Amino acid sequence: MASVTIFDTDERIEVDLTEAPFQHQGLPGSILDVILHVDADIDHACQGRCSCTTCMVYVMRGAEHLVPIDAAEKERLGKCRDRRRNSRLACKAVITDNDADVLVRVAYFPY
Repeated sequence: MASVTIFDTDERIEVDLTEAPFQHQGLPGSILDVILHVDADIDHACQGRCSCTTCMVYVMRGAEHLVPIDAAEKERLGKCRDRRRNSRLACKAVITDNDADVLVRVAYFPY
């Protein structure tokens, strides 16, 4: 099973990617889809349609298990004031490996 750990809360979410989509927000099997599956806290103002940047995460481990950034995501990320080299939009960052272990920090974590 794939896992996503949210750095700020140490919440570890394990999912079987063959059961995606989980919440129908973001691409099936995306980090957003997985996080919302357990009702964890992440902004997603556009409901995962890649028309905003509120679901930006910093991928701290496991980036090699995500689909590459496409042009639409790259364009959106280019508009983020808090963008880093490891930034991804959770709605577009689909996990590709059912054995993946991904660690993310939610960029706009509500403290």
